[in-house]
Amino acid sequence: MKILLITSKFNKLNVRWMPLGACYLAASLRARGHEVQIFDRFAMCHNDQANEMDSVLLSTVQSMQPDWIGMNVVSPYIFDGMKVVRSIRTVYSGKIVLGGHHPTAMPKLTLERMPEIDAVICGEGELSLCQLVEGKSYAIIPGLAWMENGEFHQNPSERIRNLDELPLPAIDLLDLNFYSQRNSRTIREFNLSVGTMMASRGCRNRCSFCTENLTYYPGVYYHGCKYVLDWMGSFLDAVAIDGITFLDSDFLADREWAVEFCRGIIKRGYQKRMVFCIQSRANHLDVEILDLLYRAGCRKIELGIETIRKDTINSIAKNVTLEEVVKAIQLCEQAGIRVQGNLIRGMEGETIEDLLETVQWCQTLAIDNLTWGLLMLLPGSRMYWEKGGRFFEEHEWTEANIKEYYATDHLSKTTQEEIDALFQPALRKYRKFSHHRNFIRNNRLPHIWEYYHRKVKERWFQRSAL
Repeated sequence: MKILLITSKFNKLNVRWMPLGACYLAASLRARGHEVQIFDRFAMCHNDQANEMDSVLLSTVQSMQPDWIGMNVVSPYIFDGMKVVRSIRTVYSGKIVLGGHHPTAMPKLTLERMPEIDAVICGEGELSLCQLVEGKSYAIIPGLAWMENGEFHQNPSERIRNLDELPLPAIDLLDLNFYSQRNSRTIREFNLSVGTMMASRGCRNRCSFCTENLTYYPGVYYHGCKYVLDWMGSFLDAVAIDGITFLDSDFLADREWAVEFCRGIIKRGYQKRMVFCIQSRANHLDVEILDLLYRAGCRKIELGIETIRKDTINSIAKNVTLEEVVKAIQLCEQAGIRVQGNLIRGMEGETIEDLLETVQWCQTLAIDNLTWGLLMLLPGSRMYWEKGGRFFEEHEWTEANIKEYYATDHLSKTTQEEIDALFQPALRKYRKFSHHRNFIRNNRLPHIWEYYHRKVKERWFQRSAL
């Protein structure tokens, strides 16, 4: 069978995370003898090919004539998925299946709103997609949902019990020149050529705004250490990278696993070839594990701070105290590991005073840099069902509607005028002060020179174009 996998198009220009979901799917299909191609729209739209991307996709479909087309879609970009599917249907009459966060959260509504597709896969897709393209009965494929004679059918999803049975993700099907291009945003404030990996799936916590457990099921389940170490070694041998970022929601959920993994890195000497970044919960950090992480090459930890309002921390079921966050940041500083703080604006009841207080709070701690995004009410999360106003159920999935929905602050007490006049200037001032200092502190001289030389050239070209 010939299968074409299509990635979503995102607007995030500065974070070059590889689409590992598509790579896992492609590897599983190839291992069973199928011909697979990944059409990576994310890379194309940021690689000076955005204008011709749609026509190239249609040409690819016509020349390949795949038996199945699969695409990952998420709620904030479901309008893009609809556009792609309808465009493909002008030249293609074969089978189309969707997967990812949005159809997993809303399988019936997705099938009703997108009659051009044949089925959706809810949850993990590697084994289900293989069974689907090989012609197994819809009735026995885990996680499959479809319409038949106007009636909706859905099979229970099944967790992949042994992740090590999956072949290594087929990153060779990606534009590795694009993803490995040196930049300072994939591991923020480190000007590195970065690869993307995942050692585990899922999360033990159930924050009210998060949908991690929607696709990957409750709890955390890991690849074996040898699997991840072998993957890391093959990555370092095949691609010219000097950094790796792990996309696990909670890399340190299993302390024994993390200790064994770090010792494995040191034994193999990989820490001499790269640095890496992880995401963790603050209450998993202590002196011992941070010392081991540092010796293994970890130089950055992302912490989901979300908010410093204690009542909000409790209401979103974060299950980490503000005191634990402060202690974790201080311990990271002592260990020589930089911290990225991830905050969310637009929490229920939040005021402009809360935001300005948070900026001041950040200035008192050794936070390397911040991300501060607007709260997104995602289908499948408890917060969406309680506060989302049935937006997707009651509105057309047009680009204008969805962009407006996700650009709107639905729950806080701030106004856009306050955000523009007070919060944004305070945040810019803080970031401007800390960015250059932290960048110079984190990087070697050749990488510092390369970064600033590139910035000067970019500004010169921008001024020349005016």
